[in-house]
Amino acid sequence: MSSPADGGPSAPPAPADTAPVNSTDSFVVINTADYTGYTQASEPGTAANSTAVAAPAAPPAPAPEPAKMPALPPGVVGLGWTIGDGLFTPTKELGRGGFGTTYLAYKNSPGWPKLVIKECLPTNGPDAKENFRAEALKLTQLGGHHQIPTCYGCYEERDSLFLVQDFISGGDCWKQACEKVPRVVYDEEKIWELLVQTMNVLSYCHDKRNEAGGLVHRDIKPANIMCREEDGLYMLIDFGAVKDMASLRKEKDVEWCGTAGYDAPEMGKGGAGKVYFCSDLYAMGATVVFLMTLVEPMFMPQSDPNVPGVLEWRSYMTWRASPQLEYVVDKMLAPNPAQRYQDAPEVLASIDDLFAEANKESPAIRYQHPQSPRPVELIEKARARMLTQLGRDQSAPGLTHTRTPQQSLNSYAPL
Repeated sequence: MSSPADGGPSAPPAPADTAPVNSTDSFVVINTADYTGYTQASEPGTAANSTAVAAPAAPPAPAPEPAKMPALPPGVVGLGWTIGDGLFTPTKELGRGGFGTTYLAYKNSPGWPKLVIKECLPTNGPDAKENFRAEALKLTQLGGHHQIPTCYGCYEERDSLFLVQDFISGGDCWKQACEKVPRVVYDEEKIWELLVQTMNVLSYCHDKRNEAGGLVHRDIKPANIMCREEDGLYMLIDFGAVKDMASLRKEKDVEWCGTAGYDAPEMGKGGAGKVYFCSDLYAMGATVVFLMTLVEPMFMPQSDPNVPGVLEWRSYMTWRASPQLEYVVDKMLAPNPAQRYQDAPEVLASIDDLFAEANKESPAIRYQHPQSPRPVELIEKARARMLTQLGRDQSAPGLTHTRTPQQSLNSYAPL
């Protein structure tokens, strides 16, 4: 074969419009920052100055989904189940009894509010479930009072009933007096504070004008009164036995309910099966006696073996109560309901008058919690009722008690 060097035929020249494959002249550097479109290349039969075609707009980026708040605070572990479609998550069992189980829980909302969930076990039967639903209804009707836990609803899930309420930080009176280190000593000043605050919340419960229609708690005892840690306010809890007076009047005999030693004689086992507002006051009197003596009322001998419910509590005292406190406690513990204070406002009115006679400031005012307005109207009505019972002019100042506490205790007539 000939080569150009040998004078042979040379290779045909490349066409003028064909660029060498390795030629750098074929690359054009484009500034992408300035690039806004492109021009269609000229081809045979195409106008050189063809119209520019805009590049298709990119679809908008999807909006980021809001971060989902964890159901529990950091470091807190749940028990593996929730209620209310994930709204409430139990984290710890607080207690267990024949009625059911109580859990500490958190609400899945900003701040993770602490709550208490009470579970009514299915083994308790239909009556227990109905009582559970009734408690939820009554708590809802009593909602708004700062000494009663708020009820957030009743849920029927997992073959059980669940009641969701506010969590109360602190301990109940029984634990404070017996288990807390150092334990709380319920001296006379502490007892007056407890009495005044519990009479305020019972005034609300006993008031027939509230939506619940006037309620009797039926299970007042030291374990059912909580002392809130942040402000020392006494809270009334466990409304599982609550009854409204309208339904109680329709029942000929009421099934026994309560705690031995704290239940009034008329409602206890072997009693008449009757319940009154003053039945709660008897239980509150027994609660005060326990906190002052640390002896369960059911173990105290009776002052009169023939009169049930009269407690010989003074012999168990390690300090001397004032005559005013002795009078109030004895009148609350009167075995005959007619001889007791008839409702909580009457107790507050009596405290006022007892201290007015002694020219001392009334604990009913001194220990009034800032959040607890005095039920003035109810107290004045109760005072007028007491004066009428004593045959006194209602406009007369003060209230003169014609009998000493011990005389009152020993001279009750039967109904």
